[in-house]
Amino acid sequence: MEAIDKKIPQKLEEVILLSQELWGYPDRAEENLSKAEEILRALLLTNPDHTLVMTSLAAVLCDRGLYDEALQHLKRAEELGSDDRRVFENIGIVLMNQPGGKKAEALAYFEKAGRLRANELSITAWFDPQGH
Repeated sequence: MEAIDKKIPQKLEEVILLSQELWGYPDRAEENLSKAEEILRALLLTNPDHTLVMTSLAAVLCDRGLYDEALQHLKRAEELGSDDRRVFENIGIVLMNQPGGKKAEALAYFEKAGRLRANELSITAWFDPQGH
C-alpha cells in the first residue's frame, strides 16, 4: 500500500509536466531532468517505499544514463508488488539500454507490461525501439 502523503500526487504531476517538455525543448532537457530528479529524490527520502516515486525516479535516472541505479529502484518497486505498467516498461527499457543489453529479459518485461495498466502519476523513460 502506498504511503499517504498529500503532496505526492501534486509533486508527481509536476514531474510529469517536466518530462513532457523534455523532448520538445532540447535546450531545457538537462534542466528539467535535474529538477525532476531533485523532486523525486526528496519525495523518496520521506516515502522510501512509494512505488510511484521509485518508478518515476528510475525513468529520470534511465534518461540520464544511470541504468544501474534506475534498475535498483525498479526492482524494489517490483518487490513491493507494484502493478504499474510503467515499472515493467522501464525495467525493459533499462535492460535494453544498458551496455551489453539483455534483450530476451527486456522482452519478457515488455510482455508483462503489456498485460498491465499504467498509473497516470508515473512516467516512462525515453526509448527508441527502432534503435535496437
